[in-house]
Amino acid sequence: MSTNEYNDLFIKAQKDGPYHMFVFDMINSRSYDKEARQVAMEKTESLMMHIYDHLQILEMSSNKKILVFEEGFSHYWDNKYLNDFGLKIEPFIFGDSFGFTILRDSLSEEEVYNIFNYYHDRLNIDIPYHLANGYYETNDYAKGDTLYHRSYCLDTLSNYHKKYEDNYTKS
Repeated sequence: MSTNEYNDLFIKAQKDGPYHMFVFDMINSRSYDKEARQVAMEKTESLMMHIYDHLQILEMSSNKKILVFEEGFSHYWDNKYLNDFGLKIEPFIFGDSFGFTILRDSLSEEEVYNIFNYYHDRLNIDIPYHLANGYYETNDYAKGDTLYHRSYCLDTLSNYHKKYEDNYTKS
């Protein structure tokens, strides 16, 4: 089944899903030549790591659980093959987009985007990104027929901007 066939679950998950996913997708990355794309990907990876490190430090200093990292998950930098289906990588980078998942209400959308913008500016990154975020209900793919799964959420958020081109950072 396609992700779109689970749109009813997406709508339900926005109300009560415990996981809050953020996706940042490079704008017009296909227009970059090979060398420029490589540089852009290195900058994107650096941006992702700075944001994620910031969230880890914030989690430790506040003594509050923020980041989602459950049994069976792998960190992006571990380069492990995952036996369990369901894109259980945190933070994740796929193609020209990256993201991470936090627990619902551990940080506001505004707080996360402020952290993103801070590092985007501080690292002097000249790449604009589409921004999208949403909630999902489960990391267990076997429950994906009744609960909105993280892979469906990632697919939906990665394509969200294709309908709403004004949803991006400063260019």
